Amino acid sequence: MGAWSTSITGNDTAQDLRAEYACAFYYYNDVAEAVQKIEEYAAYQGIDESDEAEYCDYLYSLADFMWKKGILTEDIRDRTIHKIDTGFGMKIWEESGQKVLCERKAVLEKFRKQLISPMGARKKIRLNVHTNEIFEEGDLIAIKLMTEGKSYSKDAARTRDLTSEQFVALDGKYVLIQKIGTRVSWRSHIVPEICNCWAVFKLFDGIYDEVPEDLDFNQLTDALFRYSFTPYFSCESSMFYFRKRKYKVLGNVPLRDDVIDVNEDYIRFQYRQKSIYFGIYNEYNDADSDLIAAMGNAITIRNYNGDFDLLRELIRSSYINVKNNADGSKEEAERNRETEREELCRIAETGFAAEGAVYQICFNERVVGFILLNGTLIKGLYVISGYQRVGFGNMLVDHAVKNKGNELRMDVPELVQGKRLVPSFVPITDILEKICQKAGIRIKEHSHCQDR
Repeated sequence: MGAWSTSITGNDTAQDLRAEYACAFYYYNDVAEAVQKIEEYAAYQGIDESDEAEYCDYLYSLADFMWKKGILTEDIRDRTIHKIDTGFGMKIWEESGQKVLCERKAVLEKFRKQLISPMGARKKIRLNVHTNEIFEEGDLIAIKLMTEGKSYSKDAARTRDLTSEQFVALDGKYVLIQKIGTRVSWRSHIVPEICNCWAVFKLFDGIYDEVPEDLDFNQLTDALFRYSFTPYFSCESSMFYFRKRKYKVLGNVPLRDDVIDVNEDYIRFQYRQKSIYFGIYNEYNDADSDLIAAMGNAITIRNYNGDFDLLRELIRSSYINVKNNADGSKEEAERNRETEREELCRIAETGFAAEGAVYQICFNERVVGFILLNGTLIKGLYVISGYQRVGFGNMLVDHAVKNKGNELRMDVPELVQGKRLVPSFVPITDILEKICQKAGIRIKEHSHCQDR
């Protein structure tokens, strides 16, 4: 039983089913029909009296929900009271100790009194989901920034520095977005017609003093959000926030070829888009800060040939994530980082030859990865982990293939049991193999990590 308190709803089963209760009673006008659908779903999920604790969590939470909404039936009430009176499902609480047992008994006694007391009038069931799609796919929309009375968020400041004065001065200006689709974050099992819709947009680079007129859509460039490194974001499908921002639809234009299909490619897409909550503002998260910080960012790949001094400088400027040791010594952690930097330099200089090449990839001015080539052999691919997750390693390999041809091959190391790959942000073997497969390059015979 996943319970974290002795309360009626302080368990996983009650929390998981609460949204389903709301959907059933919202959709079906007849209470008895809604209860029947709920009972059928519970049975399908394997919730029955053979697991007393889980069955109590289900039945009690259903009775509690119905009583509070003024729709509790005699059948559900009587079944619930019978379970309480007979001590059904109490064994697990007895095993938790006398104190917890007494607390649970007190909760059930209070709950029993609630169920036999007069109910209030029937209340309207409200769904905490957005069931309707907003805008049309392809709509190009201008929305107003609302920065007055806010502070530039700490999270956005990690991407770009901005003073409070600069941030507030952008109030009332406009940014451009395009609706590219809708993703469903949740769908009711009992009433599949009810789902939670999130609108997905592409954000374009540029901040405008007024709603732009006579806009050339083909001249627009993409903004880039930190962490996802794409122009895509999703938000609740609620027109309320867009009306507040004085939105204006500038027209409907075809989606560009680079737009990800949010339905066919959802598993990958969910990690490659920013979630923006227009109704939430705090010192760490703010929609306007996120939109502004996404402007003017760039991913660049630069070519360096044969300059070992520059390569060593590149390696030394790269952030290496080494956790502090058990005693929390920062000095020890820095020594570990220095050791790994030296190991990177050794690998680079040993594996680099006259016919080689080095490409580095940057997010803005920060170096986040590089690839080393010796002729047609990829000798090393290094990408900081947070950037590899969104495809920076693939970008480096694709760039290498574009410049060196399809004869490239990679020597993928085997992971030695019990030994960590060096350096700390070298992608593990299966990731390297997937990168090779996607780029269409050959994989050499495996070599051992300790030989590299």
